[in-house]
Amino acid sequence: MVGHQRQAPFTATSRTVSQENVLEATENNKTFCINKLSKIYHQDPTKTKVQFADVDLAKSFFLTTEALEIYNKHCHDQRWQLADDGQSLHWTVSFVINDGSPNDSIRWQNEKQNASWFIADNVEIEHDALHLF
Repeated sequence: MVGHQRQAPFTATSRTVSQENVLEATENNKTFCINKLSKIYHQDPTKTKVQFADVDLAKSFFLTTEALEIYNKHCHDQRWQLADDGQSLHWTVSFVINDGSPNDSIRWQNEKQNASWFIADNVEIEHDALHLF
């Protein structure tokens, strides 16, 4: 498996609030909460599948540049890896949720609704994916 990540070093303690995966994290002596989200993007099962050489190729196959910019803008931490013998893209992101303003996850969702998201046709999304971190 090939992995790709963007993250700041921090320590975290798990807790559950309203059935969300919420972590209390400390970074640079500041404590805050984050929420994790994980999915796997699978290719259209009715078409011949592409086998990706690396995560960046898979990201550019599934997602528009606009979508990737929204991930980078609002996600506190991101981890991406290839799945299913290099034919799917598994990802986990985290969002800061208690910074005294609208949560990053809300901002991400709002921008996502108005964005062109997928390049690939008929992407199947596995919603119960394991967290990568």
